[in-house]
Amino acid sequence: MSWTSAAEIAMAQEIQQSFERKSKPTLYTVEYAVRSLSARALSGDYYDFLEIGAGRMAFVLADISGKGLPAALLMASLRASILAQGPDAFNDLPQTLKRVHELSYESSPPGHFASLFFADYNEPAGCLRYVNCGHVAPLLFRDDSQVERLESTAPLIGMLKNWDGAVQEVALKPGNVLVMFTDGVIEAKNSAADDFGRDHLIQIVRNRVFLRPASLAETVIQAVQVFSNFRRQDDMTVVVVRVR
Repeated sequence: MSWTSAAEIAMAQEIQQSFERKSKPTLYTVEYAVRSLSARALSGDYYDFLEIGAGRMAFVLADISGKGLPAALLMASLRASILAQGPDAFNDLPQTLKRVHELSYESSPPGHFASLFFADYNEPAGCLRYVNCGHVAPLLFRDDSQVERLESTAPLIGMLKNWDGAVQEVALKPGNVLVMFTDGVIEAKNSAADDFGRDHLIQIVRNRVFLRPASLAETVIQAVQVFSNFRRQDDMTVVVVRVR
């Protein structure tokens, strides 16, 4: 029986769905939600919400190169590498992600890599520390309608032998909304081969920024689907975090 048999694909889907946490970290000052759609039976997008200390949690979003089963296998490997580090390891984000990179580089076929956004939210300090490993820049919507892009601070995971990253920090205040997403959102194309685009995403979020995270994430996904005539060209994931 080959890996492409329906029974084994169904089993792989079941395993991948089990990655969804039955309980998620809860903090007083943030509300968050995720909406994800795969282009094929299995997804190469990875998202997670991790408890990493008292009053702290991590938001993780990664996009594996490729689609389908190969991407799903690499996604599972990346997830295992991150979880194996343990909560205390994330006090030193660059060193921890360097270890994750080394594991991915050694165990992945040539030409396979992942973009990764890893953010550590410290509730008492109202501070978000992050490392962006070649991931499409998340958007931070301030309460004065200004939008900040959390740009890349490190290379892609698993692509090059040598890896070095830097941590950036931003203050999060009540009313701020952070939108993280994979490139399948802004690179979705319509019948004229136009991209959905970052500006379109910003406009949609601005017009619906009052929605709760689950509704806002769903609104974005629905807008992309309508734009692309419901053709799933790539995996799409949207994570919305609201500070309250």
